[in-house]
Amino acid sequence: MKFVTVFILLFMLSCAPARTPYRSQPVDIPPAQGTEYLVRKGDSLWRISRRYGVSVEKLMDLNNLASPRMLKTGQKLVIPEQHTPHTRGTDQFIWPVQGQIVRSFGEEVDNLKNKGINIKSSSSMVYSSGDGTVVFADYLRGWGNTLIVSHPSDIYTIYANLNQTTVTPGTSVSKGKKIGTLQTDREGNYILHFEIRKKHSPQDPLKFLVKTK
Repeated sequence: MKFVTVFILLFMLSCAPARTPYRSQPVDIPPAQGTEYLVRKGDSLWRISRRYGVSVEKLMDLNNLASPRMLKTGQKLVIPEQHTPHTRGTDQFIWPVQGQIVRSFGEEVDNLKNKGINIKSSSSMVYSSGDGTVVFADYLRGWGNTLIVSHPSDIYTIYANLNQTTVTPGTSVSKGKKIGTLQTDREGNYILHFEIRKKHSPQDPLKFLVKTK
């Protein structure tokens, strides 16, 4: 219990509020097994090749790229069918909701850096991204109802902007289990703020998420 209290304190001190307005253009979540990938701001061909486990040369050849520097935001790339985003062992998580990314990891709005991703969904249902144990389920100022799930290898997933939770601290959850529902914003949209952390260090969720729910 003492560890959980310290974790939550550090979490609150190190996070930017989840409800800051999103201003980026919606970006479709890339298909896990899919043939098409939409290039996002900050992407590089090397990074995409690492994520999908395919060589830079193969991507260049498949997409008729003369140089790895030809990549542009919004460009569509073809990914070989047999390749899926590459992660390690237990660090494999599904998308907690289906939808579009409306704020990316590291994006700054009003001088606040996003330490996760914001996903706009057509459904209010939220699912656990992986097997783990709920260590926090309560209201956080600026975040609304929030869930934190502990996973192996000191990984934590964080779900904010919830309307209600369906699990309590100490509950074991499996990958894909319903853990809560989303509330709507002022425009009537369902927006999930989702983070993945290694201990207290924010990680880019796109390096861990491997398929949609």
